[in-house]
Amino acid sequence: MIEQFIWLKDAPSREMYQELGARLAEEEDMFVLDHQRVLTVADRERQTVKNITSATKLDAAVKDRLDARTDQGKDIPKRELTAMLHSNAFLEQFRALDKVTTAPLFREDFTPAQPGYNAGDEGFRLLYFGDAVDSAEELEFIPQFLDVMDFKEQADRANAVGLALTVLLRNHWPGAKPLGAILGNKSHAGKDTVRDFAAGRVPYREISWQGTDWPVEQASEKVLRDADVGILSVGNVRSNGQPISSAFLERFVTESEPMLNSTKISSARRRRNDVVVTITANQGRLSPDLLNRALVIRLETTGNVRDRNPEIGNPRHEFLPAHEEAIEAELALMIER
Repeated sequence: MIEQFIWLKDAPSREMYQELGARLAEEEDMFVLDHQRVLTVADRERQTVKNITSATKLDAAVKDRLDARTDQGKDIPKRELTAMLHSNAFLEQFRALDKVTTAPLFREDFTPAQPGYNAGDEGFRLLYFGDAVDSAEELEFIPQFLDVMDFKEQADRANAVGLALTVLLRNHWPGAKPLGAILGNKSHAGKDTVRDFAAGRVPYREISWQGTDWPVEQASEKVLRDADVGILSVGNVRSNGQPISSAFLERFVTESEPMLNSTKISSARRRRNDVVVTITANQGRLSPDLLNRALVIRLETTGNVRDRNPEIGNPRHEFLPAHEEAIEAELALMIER
């Protein structure tokens, strides 16, 4: 049976806002996206959230949870519902939320986020819809994968693991994470395979490289509207022999809340920098400004790449999908250690 809530028309609005907010918060499926100050409802079955941005939407959410009416038997006035959505007295009754994700994340104490709501300090208040991440007991599949990849040096092999760890810890160190620069000496050297290894279950979006910054920024703004995206992948950069440079990417990776602009939106918006940026390129070299922000992973393949027949099968299309969760558990073991 739905509980009753009586809105007292002669009571101070602030008191009613607080009381109604407290009652709704008891359901534990409503939160406030703290950075935007927007009320949102979690749909655990669909693993998503829906923002409540109008009096009509708030009215529907209230009626789904409470038999709410005024002491005169009428609906709560729309003007009060509109005001509530902008009132701290109402919004502060709900738990604050910084991030909603279906992909694994680690809390500020470097333990895996648990399914459901994870409390924490600012930036670490998480709603995680995925499964719990369990640490492996030993390393098995990561070494198998690394052994068949044509890394130029041991440092590049180590950096590939470093990039994968950075992706799992992407909500840490906003504005202080390196750009993952995956550089090959020829096509099919394994650049995208290394990127997929680092990504694991974390959603990524790939955009095309442009010689000027503005199209790259617009494409980035579009794909990063999805808050679940953890990796911005700039694919197969061609620089015609010139150093790869981008003022936008330099700024993006070093700002804790980068500003995103687009001609498709009326105003620029900010996003907490919980994104890892990667670049893939053949025969590429980075400008000094990008290089000193980069974690470089070099691949150097000799002979005909089509003649390779690694014992683990196709690394990208067979091995990684088959052992995705096991590799994730081994990375979790590294973080735990």
